[in-house]
Amino acid sequence: MRLPMTPDLPARDPHRTAPRGFRKHPKRSSPAVWALAAALAFGQAAPGLRAQDLQAGSDTVSADFEAERMLSSILRSAPGGIGVVVDRVIVQVNEYILQLTGYSREELIGRSARVFYPADEDYEYVGREKYRQISETGTGTVETRWITKDGRLLDVILSSTPLDASDLGAGVVFTVTDVTEKNSTARALRSRNRDFLIGMTIFLILQLILIAALARTSAVRHRTAEELRAKTEELDRYFSSSLDLMCIADTSGRFIRLNPEWEKVLGYPIPELEGRKFLDLVHPEDLPGTLDAISRLDAQEAVLNFTNRYLCRDGTYRWIERRSRPVGSTIYAAARDITDRMDTEARL
Repeated sequence: MRLPMTPDLPARDPHRTAPRGFRKHPKRSSPAVWALAAALAFGQAAPGLRAQDLQAGSDTVSADFEAERMLSSILRSAPGGIGVVVDRVIVQVNEYILQLTGYSREELIGRSARVFYPADEDYEYVGREKYRQISETGTGTVETRWITKDGRLLDVILSSTPLDASDLGAGVVFTVTDVTEKNSTARALRSRNRDFLIGMTIFLILQLILIAALARTSAVRHRTAEELRAKTEELDRYFSSSLDLMCIADTSGRFIRLNPEWEKVLGYPIPELEGRKFLDLVHPEDLPGTLDAISRLDAQEAVLNFTNRYLCRDGTYRWIERRSRPVGSTIYAAARDITDRMDTEARL
């Protein structure tokens, strides 16, 4: 006897990839049992269903009824998505799946589960992987994509368990968990981590560039310092070995640096002369001309072939002729002792 609200189970899904060893034409639960399970689990009416209809199947129907009633309780109370497929054709789904996908129950019951997938590749992969796991462990769990009625893509985890482990044709109970938000958060976190790693990489590269630049700068400075030291030593050798009186002074009238020839001419040790006012050694008669020469040097004017007399340590005076050039407040001069020449000219 056929019940009014009990649909015929659809034909086997041609895409189904059940492993070998399962029967191709399995025994299905009685229509009366499915009708009652649907009524209990999903709130569907089953008009015309009578107690004697269930009793007509003797003890087998009664046992099936108890199993289906347990299944209906699970379907009704499950906090997540749960449904039943036979040969990958949707037999029942609970309210959660309807809300998740946007379909009505009438739009899903009797349709291929392909309706949930955005592409054949997703649908076929889930079929192969799910039935492979079921054949090995009794349960199949796959993460995949579903597509809603309005076209939104969802990340979901499907877990499937056969009603009869030895007979997939008896039907498979599946659960679905929406992990879209979780995956979005994970992707955002991975993106932030990737951005952080990129930022750190750029920072490290810049640090390496800076270190390399500093190293080059340090090398240049070291080379420059070495070159400067070499030049200084070279000038010191020239300054010290010159037969002329080499002098560095300032426009305030003080000796800054002198070469050893000054000591030979005037008799004073060099440390005693350096830092001393050279005006103190100038002959009083030559002081006005010397002050005028300093004024010209202070005005950044070179003074050439200027002569005056300097007091020696033994109390005598020596005639000094110099050529001086200013650089700021510093005076660079080269001089000669012309005392013998001046004495000769005086005698003529």
